[in-house]
Amino acid sequence: RISTVKSVAQPYSSLDYKPVESDEDYYRRTSERFRHKNRAVTMWDYEHIILQEFPELYKVKCLNHTSETSYQAPGNVTLVVIPDTVKKNVFDIYEPRVSTATLNKVKNFISKLNSMHVTTFVINPNYEKVKVELEVEFKPGFDVNFYSQQLNTDITKFLSPWAFDTQIPINFGVSIHISS
Repeated sequence: RISTVKSVAQPYSSLDYKPVESDEDYYRRTSERFRHKNRAVTMWDYEHIILQEFPELYKVKCLNHTSETSYQAPGNVTLVVIPDTVKKNVFDIYEPRVSTATLNKVKNFISKLNSMHVTTFVINPNYEKVKVELEVEFKPGFDVNFYSQQLNTDITKFLSPWAFDTQIPINFGVSIHISS
């Protein structure tokens, strides 16, 4: 301890920062390493190896037998990556994307660990914009401008909750029913 330094804070994200590994993280990392033996064979292997190597990524979804143009492409693996948005400088919080440099780094890294007969694609997710049309009637005596803005905010929070609460994960393949 240095008596003249009261505390240290890092308000912005840094490059290639990895926190000190706890005992629980160490045991998880070594157990996963024994499982996949540093080879990308199954979908689980791809996802966990990449998340371990790239701490700036939040989630990886492996799509086997798919390419950028076809959902039926044996010998191809497509990896969809989402960046970690907590305490990070993200350009668009509603559609978080990874830079092209990071996509290339992930592709080069995982290509060394999988079979030479597998073609790997690393892409950003395709977000679908949703337009909500509804009719609302406000009770008399309530401010229409205030409550219409509040309604817009609530709909946005419902459709993209990760943008407002860091504890809520980003989910793949979400379907929304008209009743909800």
